[in-house]
Amino acid sequence: MSQTLIITGAGGNLGKVVTTQLARSGYTVEATLGPRENVSPFTSEPAIHTRQVDLYNPKASEDFVRSVFEKHETVQAAILLAGGFKFGKVADITSEEMLGMYKLNFESAYNIVRPILPYFERQSEGGQIILVGSRAPLNPAEGKNYIAYALSKSLIFKLSEVINAEYRHQNISSYVIVPSTIDTPGNRHSMPDADFSRWVPPGKIAETIDFLLTDTGRMIRETVIKIYNRA
Repeated sequence: MSQTLIITGAGGNLGKVVTTQLARSGYTVEATLGPRENVSPFTSEPAIHTRQVDLYNPKASEDFVRSVFEKHETVQAAILLAGGFKFGKVADITSEEMLGMYKLNFESAYNIVRPILPYFERQSEGGQIILVGSRAPLNPAEGKNYIAYALSKSLIFKLSEVINAEYRHQNISSYVIVPSTIDTPGNRHSMPDADFSRWVPPGKIAETIDFLLTDTGRMIRETVIKIYNRA
């Protein structure tokens, strides 16, 4: 019987690659799409089951997590890829824009993390939570150019640290993947003169996550994995 994964943000550029690769690695995937994503991009992948979920809504997120555990005996990991990016320095970003980045990059993850942890506690296997951070909070010289994004992503690192501190004896572990610029069509369009070979292919991020899900990967603890390539 294949292991089951929860993946959020499956309809994004990174999400499509990660979700497809993990399904082809033998996992059953329960994936979320945004409320406006009406068509699944995975119709040819029978191991991927999608559902539209408003990740800003705690009740909708909790209902989704509950339904997955009602359907599957165990869930190995939650891979939380939903998020987004916004340029703007301190003087440019309004409170409303700051809140929007908070909701998109932190709340969308927290609303899955909070209900899933009790289920992981009841599993003898524990569980894994894989989050996506950013280099921006780690490098203030870079983060100053997109302050709302940097601050919202900084909370992802703190959330991971708290999970690892609180649940280390329950075999529950959290990881943060930190890519530099990801090689997506949107990024190529917005930065057409960049050297794309320096960026991180989404498939390499998927391979890294795939490794973390192996028996060896699950032994790694309190991990921040920086996938920068040469960017």
